[in-house]
Amino acid sequence: MNFEPPQRDPLTDALGGLVRDGTLSDRQAQRVDDTLRAAGVGAPAGAVPRQDERSERSVTAAEVLSYLGAALTIGALVLIVGLSWDQLGRAGKVTICTSATVLLIAVAFAVARWSSSLFRSRTYVVASALGALAAVGAALTAGVAVDIPRGDDLLLPGLALVLVGTGAYAVWRGAPTICAVFAGGLLIVGDLLDRAPDWWDSSLGYGLAFYAYAVLTLALGRLLPHPHVTGVLAGIVALVASEVATVDERPVVGLLLGIVAVAGMFALFWTARRWWYAALGVLTALIVPPTAVAQIWGDASIAAVVLLAIGVLLVAAALVLAKRGALRRPT
Repeated sequence: MNFEPPQRDPLTDALGGLVRDGTLSDRQAQRVDDTLRAAGVGAPAGAVPRQDERSERSVTAAEVLSYLGAALTIGALVLIVGLSWDQLGRAGKVTICTSATVLLIAVAFAVARWSSSLFRSRTYVVASALGALAAVGAALTAGVAVDIPRGDDLLLPGLALVLVGTGAYAVWRGAPTICAVFAGGLLIVGDLLDRAPDWWDSSLGYGLAFYAYAVLTLALGRLLPHPHVTGVLAGIVALVASEVATVDERPVVGLLLGIVAVAGMFALFWTARRWWYAALGVLTALIVPPTAVAQIWGDASIAAVVLLAIGVLLVAAALVLAKRGALRRPT
């Protein structure tokens, strides 16, 4: 008896492509799928049927298990590198780390091409996550290969993380691989700062360098189909960098960096209407200005009064704008 593989559902493929490109979220794609199928836009004869609720639960369970399995694999590599350093030779450690990395990459490719599996609606999402974990494995492998006893040489692991993560993003275009590349960049910046002259070795220097990295990440991320991922990552690093610069007896510099970071996050919230930008803006305003103002005045009570006055004025301005907006609304 001749069994032919089921045909792919073109609607599922099209919506999956829009999700990979960042045009639609998973929830939006699901709503579009439901609406079109309710209107009679269905799959051709012999196509892979759309998953029912039970199948969706199976997909979620299988996806979670794949993430946990890959994460535990990376965790095992960390134990091998950290706790078993003197118990294994370099060749053995490199072999184990390389094998695990290659295995994760192979599984990622298999999942991405396994159109008849439960993962058929989220193949690239799962593959991207596995690819990101494979990039972490490559970074660990690079660290083991050059024999980093104290973990103070992060340049080669960072480069491995960036290169493998970039390759995984080129193949699967997923947000997890962006996170891997971003983390690799952080390692590279940190390593270069450790190699910098002594006059640069200060909290202010580190804060300015990582702040510049956050700005560069934000600018480059605007060119990608997933700009919000880089936006959030850049906002987090800008927050930490501003606070680091503030505590280095340069509160004015830290305050200025914090103000720019807050303005940038709320500008992104203004244009994109994504709540996480507002959350990062509020968090930055909650941490950096109080620290900086307290150091500038040298008295926490004076700083509290100044910040309270500014906060009350901003709330009053918001109420005035809200009132004007209500008066202008047509009845």
